[in-house]
Amino acid sequence: MSNFRKIVREHNATYYDYDTNKRQSVLRRYLLVAFASGALVVVFSAISGETLGALLTVQSILIGFSFSVMFFLMSGSVTTSEKTGSIEADLKVEKLNKLSRELFYNVSYFNVVAIFSVFLSLLMLLPDPDTGSFLAWTDGQAYLNFWTQAEWQETFKTIGGFLTPLLEFLFFASLVESLSTFARTVGRVSFYFERRLKIENG
Repeated sequence: MSNFRKIVREHNATYYDYDTNKRQSVLRRYLLVAFASGALVVVFSAISGETLGALLTVQSILIGFSFSVMFFLMSGSVTTSEKTGSIEADLKVEKLNKLSRELFYNVSYFNVVAIFSVFLSLLMLLPDPDTGSFLAWTDGQAYLNFWTQAEWQETFKTIGGFLTPLLEFLFFASLVESLSTFARTVGRVSFYFERRLKIENG
């Protein structure tokens, strides 16, 4: 759990302007994700199994790709550590190396959120629970007879009516957050290599 908090903290710390180091608010991002997720829950009253399967496939592919990027970053092959003798150039190299370390946490954060999205997809693909068997079992349990079967059924219906939209909201939130994080990370990786080429080419 502490590692997850560190990943979230380090990922959020990467929201700043690269040239000015001015921090950017992450609260606005979370509010936008929450708003988009709520809107998607309202627009899509039900998510079909085919849609969940397709999204599950896409997320799995992106997770595999991101793990490759993570190992690439960990190998150190994208780290520019040569000293040029120029103070300004060396500061640019140091700043670029910092960006490389930040990309590791961006990819790690994406993996965590995407895996959570995959987990929710699998959870939503599970068949509906067999409440009939449970109700039949309660008949023989005296300590559960404080409710009639009709009251138990109503309770299950109420719980399902609450849990279903909650699961959908969490699923859409994790999906939107993971895809937006992936897109941002791709942009930062492109920016990293662009700056690296400029430094290497003088």
